Amino acid sequence: MTKKIQQLSLVVVASNKESQQQANTIAEQLACTVSDKPGLHDLALTVQSNPLSKIIDLELTLQKLNPPLKLLLDFNSKRSHYRKQSGGGKQQHIVRATGLHKNPGLRILDATAGLGSDSFVLACNSAIITLVEQHPILSLMLDNAVARAQQINELADIASRMQVCSAIDSIDLIHSLNKQHHYDVIYLDPMYPSIHKKQAKAKKSMQIIQYLLQYYDDQADQLLSAALSCGVKRIVVKRPTAAKPLINKSPQSSIESSKTRYDIYIQH
Repeated sequence: MTKKIQQLSLVVVASNKESQQQANTIAEQLACTVSDKPGLHDLALTVQSNPLSKIIDLELTLQKLNPPLKLLLDFNSKRSHYRKQSGGGKQQHIVRATGLHKNPGLRILDATAGLGSDSFVLACNSAIITLVEQHPILSLMLDNAVARAQQINELADIASRMQVCSAIDSIDLIHSLNKQHHYDVIYLDPMYPSIHKKQAKAKKSMQIIQYLLQYYDDQADQLLSAALSCGVKRIVVKRPTAAKPLINKSPQSSIESSKTRYDIYIQH
């Protein structure tokens, strides 16, 4: 992991003196440097002290683009509030695919957590969810976003059901599952494949993820194979509607929308 981080041109920036110590700690974790000249690097992770909380904010900037792209994971954003209040509740496809609409409180392993948006929706609908993201920067930002959400009264209960694992390989974690680490559902949302040659430019957050993961192999098939062999009864894979099932294995059922399909595998 550290070697792949070092392949990126990354620097940590302290926004002020109050955040300097935490910036130093994060830089050590990510095996990079702290600098007040972020413009010399492709990526800058800014550590911002928050006057309303003891917990810092982490903002990632992809500086090599013009204009630069910024990413702050925030479960208190307008978009997150919309998904929480107006997203359809139990009738959402992701909720139905995981079985939460009939069985509240399921323990779910999100093995490809990314920005955490799907995990947030599942936690809003009673799931007890473990978020695993292999990229150290995203994992760190997810952990920070959950910690900040726990400080907000209306989100504290939801965030208490979200636990972020430190950056680890999801396949290794799935292979290690046993009765002490039991899950009812494994949820997989691997990077979407390129189906059409001419595609609209990905939205800003996805452009940053694509940049971060450029040195990582596509493990979608291996993830599903591992999930199918670990003993968890329900595996849900999020796919584009037109994409083939992973490992060419037909699911027992699927739930589709215009752009997204949830393939459901039931293990007996």
